[in-house]
Amino acid sequence: HDHEFTGQQRLPQSSDLSPAQNLWDLVEWELLIMDGADAVISGWTRTSEEGFQNLGRSV
Repeated sequence: HDHEFTGQQRLPQSSDLSPAQNLWDLVEWELLIMDGADAVISGWTRTSEEGFQNLGRSV
């Protein structure tokens, strides 16, 4: 019976072979960008005029 079973050859891990993974990678990237943009906007709007002046002096 040893010769009745053969191993399956696995496909290499390639992004071209997984369109669903490519889609999820794009979605994840977009979410990271959106979160980053929200963080920048939040930080920008929460910074006081005095905070900006201090930043300007430190340059």
